[in-house]
Amino acid sequence: MDIIRRESPSPTVLSPPPESFFVFVVGNCEEWPEDRAEQGDEALYRAYLAQGVPEEQCVYIRDGACTLENCQTRLETFLELSSRTLQGGREETDDGDGHPSTLVFYYGGDGKA
Repeated sequence: MDIIRRESPSPTVLSPPPESFFVFVVGNCEEWPEDRAEQGDEALYRAYLAQGVPEEQCVYIRDGACTLENCQTRLETFLELSSRTLQGGREETDDGDGHPSTLVFYYGGDGKA
């Protein structure tokens, strides 16, 4: 049997520059606070920051702050910010180096709030 090996794509194909990411994380998960830092919403948020996504391009709303009104207001403000950031002398669809911008929206929870 022949084994076919494929070359791994370059990291820039898999991981556009962190400056091209806009991350919005909502975590309404009070039932399991001990696991959040390792595998939940908090871990996701921290991972993007650790990879170099600018803090002003990341939003994290958790638990009691996860009301519909607050999430909608913060998302609208965040989308306006991301739009202004992208239009600041660059094409709307890329980060200035030809990398498309990426919006990450994550919601974890039961929707009770």
